[in-house]
Amino acid sequence: MGILIVEDERRFANLLADELRGLNHKVSLVFNGERALEELKKTSYDVVLSDIRMTPIDGIELLKRVKSRWPEIEVVMMTAYASVETAVGALRFGA
Repeated sequence: MGILIVEDERRFANLLADELRGLNHKVSLVFNGERALEELKKTSYDVVLSDIRMTPIDGIELLKRVKSRWPEIEVVMMTAYASVETAVGALRFGA
């Protein structure tokens, strides 16, 4: 399975990537939403794992753009700053 991790916290991103690679997944890492969109134009992925709080494009905006252009890609949102409103908003846009 091809997985794109979008996470601005590099230590966590590398740890997550290592764990997923250990499960025999093809994993790529980018550290912001703009790079994620560039990567998705070049390479096909099954899943995007994205942080919510990032700049300049936050995870919710990235979710909207991914689902608009690549509706077949599953998007999983991650955050250390959870709220009900954020979760509902992400679900509303297809997470």
